[in-house]
Amino acid sequence: MKINTITLILLCLPLICGAQHYHEDHTIFSEHKEQPHATLFPFENTRLAIKGEVEKSKWYRSLNGYWKFNWVKDPHDKPQGFHKEDFDDADWDDFPVPGNWEVHGYGRPIYLDEKYPFTTQWPKVPEHYNPVGSYRKTISIDEEWMNRETILHFGAVKSALYVWVNGKYVGYSQGSKTPAEFNISDFLKVGENLISLQIYRWSDASYIESQDMLRLSGIEREVFLYSLPEVHIRDYYLKPDLDGDFRDGQLTAEIELINYTTDGKRELALELQVFDVENGFQTIYNEEIQIKAIEESTRNIEFNVNIENPRKWSAEIPNLYIVEMTLKDRSTDEILEVIIDEIGFRKVEISQGQLLVNGKAIYIRGVDRHETHPLTGHVLSEEDMIRDIKLMKQFNINAVRSAHYPNHPYWYDLCDKYGLYVIDEANIESHPLANAEETQIGNDMSWLLAHLDRVQRMYYRDRNHPSI
Repeated sequence: MKINTITLILLCLPLICGAQHYHEDHTIFSEHKEQPHATLFPFENTRLAIKGEVEKSKWYRSLNGYWKFNWVKDPHDKPQGFHKEDFDDADWDDFPVPGNWEVHGYGRPIYLDEKYPFTTQWPKVPEHYNPVGSYRKTISIDEEWMNRETILHFGAVKSALYVWVNGKYVGYSQGSKTPAEFNISDFLKVGENLISLQIYRWSDASYIESQDMLRLSGIEREVFLYSLPEVHIRDYYLKPDLDGDFRDGQLTAEIELINYTTDGKRELALELQVFDVENGFQTIYNEEIQIKAIEESTRNIEFNVNIENPRKWSAEIPNLYIVEMTLKDRSTDEILEVIIDEIGFRKVEISQGQLLVNGKAIYIRGVDRHETHPLTGHVLSEEDMIRDIKLMKQFNINAVRSAHYPNHPYWYDLCDKYGLYVIDEANIESHPLANAEETQIGNDMSWLLAHLDRVQRMYYRDRNHPSI
């Protein structure tokens, strides 16, 4: 994909000139972000995919670690031209990513419930005290990445994020608890590349992120690059279900392919396999669909699978099966990518006022859970999450609410594995303005798309988890 130079300059002008501030315009909550999709990684072979060894894939590049960092209290004092390649950042600090600013001494954490941390003039935010963090990191890109699509992934950033690569404006994001992804293929070059970020502590998004919690800022989840083949499994929806007798299973797999090229004649094959891990990794389903061409930019493929008497998923007995999706080039028999996920066969119903799972009554013994650590703020490790879920199971907790925002993707994997019923919650709360009808953001249609974007990004990311 090639970007018109004039168009790029015009897009950059508002930011360069300061004529437009997206972070104070609630009708603009993203620019050039990728559409939401399931949590996935395109492995180059089955071995890495089954083991989940993302860090060993040649198509993965972690950007976690130390970045050059500048922090100012007043947006007027933010460094000018910092995104340019010849900018001197030698006197900037080294700051960990992910990491909350306030935990590392940049600003103060604020705890509030039904109040905002500043005087409300929505969608405006404080003009003089609104801390801004600027980041710079230089990375090396190999030539083999250049004929593929490169995605820059931010797991979670609070509150408003602007992105540049090699001095050129890439895009903008709000929505601090779901991923922000940008296709940066056209901005990269072989060798050293500069990624620059600017994050505002408060933005118009702060008016719908007023949860009862510690208010912190910065990059709160992983940052990485990943590389995609020219034809790619962009998204999928795995829908396991049970028949009316709760005995046999049906799986509908809806898979969306995307073609990044203008070549619609490439012959492909898409293979779907289901593995029974508990039974020696036995293959219990295998089907391949041949695709003669993808002349349009996207193509939807559907598999319908019947599984005789699968082991059922519930919080008490969380049985899981592995689904593997493999995309191949038929002309060369080359594997383009392998993507795996886990599914659980279960049916959730409400009958005569009673919640049923697999036809049996269940009673919810649940808790709310915030992603908060006394030392690291909103940045949690996998070990922290495992400790949380083991404590819950030890105390006979069987349900958890992601209060009050979508949690880290790994948390849902753990809920699938250990067995917790999840109430997934969108990153929306504005009750400080709810007392007066004239200030109720939820009733103001100009905020509708910002609300829908948050719900959709949560839904598409998390809809494949049996625990939800």
